[in-house]
Amino acid sequence: SGAVYHTPITAIPNMTVDTALASYCALDTLIQLEAAVPGGSWSGPGITDSELGTFNPSKADVGVHDLFYTGLPCTYRKHLTVEITPTFSAVYQHGTVYQLCEEETVTLSVTATDSVSYQWFYLPEGEDDVPVLKDSAAQIAVSNAGKYWVNVENSCLAQQLDTIDVS
Repeated sequence: SGAVYHTPITAIPNMTVDTALASYCALDTLIQLEAAVPGGSWSGPGITDSELGTFNPSKADVGVHDLFYTGLPCTYRKHLTVEITPTFSAVYQHGTVYQLCEEETVTLSVTATDSVSYQWFYLPEGEDDVPVLKDSAAQIAVSNAGKYWVNVENSCLAQQLDTIDVS
């Protein structure tokens, strides 16, 4: 029999997902994930809609996670690594007023729960400039009258804490 059969062959497009480490904060809102070829589904910690590819960092635990995209028409699987950075809480000498005698020193301090940086500021009595006192120190020793405050931050959150008056 001289019959010729033709079988259609469809090329499967290259499935691409940006696989670079993505960093998100634990407080971030919904993130829209995208794949080069639509029609697949997403899975992993923090995926809130597998078909639309919505990711909510606050639903995933702090740390590094793999998110997966499974594409169609084949079972093609690609992963994306994400890191969820925590926010922090800080304990501070809230609203404290210190009275210094001549040549006396007082230590001002702040304690935070996670890896943060500190930046202390000092405003001398009667001045308007704000010089930086110290960077990256959880505590400072002061002997000058004025107002002191500290900024505490990590890659997710910056927080200016209340002023401490030293007179």
